[in-house]
Amino acid sequence: MRKRLKNNRGFTLAEVLIAIIILLLMTALVAAGIPMAARVYTKAVDSANAQVLLSTTVTELRYHLHCAENIEINENGINYDDSKYGEMRIEMKTGAANSSETTDENNGNGGDPANGAEGDGTTRIFLSYRNFPTLSRPLVSDAAATSHLQIKYDTVTFSGGLIKFENLKVYNTSGSVLAELPELIISEQE
Repeated sequence: MRKRLKNNRGFTLAEVLIAIIILLLMTALVAAGIPMAARVYTKAVDSANAQVLLSTTVTELRYHLHCAENIEINENGINYDDSKYGEMRIEMKTGAANSSETTDENNGNGGDPANGAEGDGTTRIFLSYRNFPTLSRPLVSDAAATSHLQIKYDTVTFSGGLIKFENLKVYNTSGSVLAELPELIISEQE
């Protein structure tokens, strides 16, 4: 036994090489898993943010339209009278992210990522005073609508006291639909 304890030989070259190879394989496996985990995390966060954006947009639309009067639907959006704020308009616009600069949705592809938008601007639903269009503001704050999420609706109609939005969708910059509501119906005098 004493003879073994006094042995100063250490590890053989083969043992050291095997240990290094095992460590390299373990490191490669961990390094390959980190980007995949980051993609899964980003996808989950975007999906959750899209659900929040959709929910917040529905809440804001209901809030602003529940007491609307004299509703007119046209190609530019929804014109209505509000007893508290006066003549109002809700419309979709495309503009630079986190910016008040916007353009009419009908220019180009309207910022729709599904139609080839570059993703450098966002399509958002805006609220404005009809008499003061420069006071236009996003219906949902920049905190709820990040620069890589865009929300649109296909059509809006008004009949029989009901305002009907069809296909409210939240897109990411690659054009994937992350959240959608096929139909939103708001009663004129809820």
